[in-house]
Amino acid sequence: MEKINVVIANILNGLESRKKDVLINRFGLASASKPMTLQAIGDKYGVTRERIRQIESLALADARMAVAASSEVNEILNEVNLYLTSKGGVSLENDLYDDMKNKLSGEVWLSHLSFLREASKRFGYQPDNNHFYAFWYNNDNALKKAKDFVIKFASVLKNKKEEVVTGGKFDSIFNDLTKVHTIDSNVGLNYLAVSKKFTVSPYGDRGLSVWPEVNPSTIRDWSYLVLKKASKPLHFEEIASHISSVHAKKKKVFTPTVHNELIKDKRFVLVGRGMYGLTEFGYEIGNIKSLIKNTLSKHGKLPANKIIDLVSQQRMFKKNTILLHLQDKEMFKKDGKGDYLLA
Repeated sequence: MEKINVVIANILNGLESRKKDVLINRFGLASASKPMTLQAIGDKYGVTRERIRQIESLALADARMAVAASSEVNEILNEVNLYLTSKGGVSLENDLYDDMKNKLSGEVWLSHLSFLREASKRFGYQPDNNHFYAFWYNNDNALKKAKDFVIKFASVLKNKKEEVVTGGKFDSIFNDLTKVHTIDSNVGLNYLAVSKKFTVSPYGDRGLSVWPEVNPSTIRDWSYLVLKKASKPLHFEEIASHISSVHAKKKKVFTPTVHNELIKDKRFVLVGRGMYGLTEFGYEIGNIKSLIKNTLSKHGKLPANKIIDLVSQQRMFKKNTILLHLQDKEMFKKDGKGDYLLA
């Protein structure tokens, strides 16, 4: 197979000089340079961006005839098509590029492939946007199938956050859906890969990108995720350290910031000196007397040692501190057996 850079050079050499220059600049075909905007090229020639757009359109039309007549280009495009077909008709642009670098001869740039795609009109292209990463597809049917699967899977996950994040049900739900849609699991995973609806947490949990438990964006979300994974109270300095160590951007997190955010959110409970736990793990909001009161309301009269045990599960209080507050006769009293009950 002819080297791809040589094949493209031959196509470009058949064009008028300005058309050739516009395509080289628009696609970044000179030493893998970055593509230039219409405005930048227009400034270079002293004409409007609209004029450059017209020249580009004419240049691509001329190149298209040369591409259609080239057996070498057809070989390259067939390799691309085989790869896309193996992926279910859709592939992330970077994945396709990595594969083609290994299969094609010569120095292969992404700009080479992009130029051949546009010149041949053989493949479709979805640019990077808020919903998808940049990807290629080999026909409209493959595109529809991929998007339909992404939408359906996101819809199924939407109401199953706890099952997915805590219960680890992502794979089983995914496998069930691929069977319903008669899609190979590897193809299904490839469909999910092009979408920005799904992501992986710093701890390896998969789910929807809008879930803060999977894709934390604020210090509060990060703190919640750290405590959720720890399954036990942590000091706010330790929480800050954890966030810094697992943050995708390795962003330094300041401990006072973490402490301030923990104080403001009712999901977090101060259970000891600087120690925070999650309310969802059973830690109750309130001072020591309210915790004793809640304990007696829930369990009825109790001996002192049992009260100490139950309250200590909520807070890191010293035994004598709990006993001291039990002496508040306006709130608590003893029966004849020495058990405590509400006054």
